[in-house]
Amino acid sequence: MPKNNSTAMRALVVAGATALSTLALGVSGASASSHTCTYDNACLYENAELEGMYLDSNSSLAMWSLSRYAGQPDTYGKSPYMGDGVKTNASSLDNWDIDSVIGVFYNSSYRGPCFTVGAYKRAMNFKSVQLSSGGGVANDRMNSHQFNNAC
Repeated sequence: MPKNNSTAMRALVVAGATALSTLALGVSGASASSHTCTYDNACLYENAELEGMYLDSNSSLAMWSLSRYAGQPDTYGKSPYMGDGVKTNASSLDNWDIDSVIGVFYNSSYRGPCFTVGAYKRAMNFKSVQLSSGGGVANDRMNSHQFNNAC
């Protein structure tokens, strides 16, 4: 292949790889800048500052481990809780319900140390949230949330 065709071929391969990696990133999860939480819902995000994979939910969830982030397969997909300290656990929450506070709990079934996110408020970084009852910091440890349940 002549040098000019070889250079053109490399450019096509690089452009194709870039397009494929961009598509793959779109499937694995969206950042906060590309997702706006649905009105009257709560959104859990994998990272602080409402970034990374998200779960847009219109109901209380007793076990985050049974839910999946958007774009994740039902089986073996990433969930907002996969065990204490797991990096992909929920790290921020955006409450778009203008009428309801949301209690966020350490244990499943709305039990254990907790914190409350006010109506139409945000918890931007669970790392800076102290749990009730001396339960420590919330980051990468929370397990369930319930609408209209102040902790």
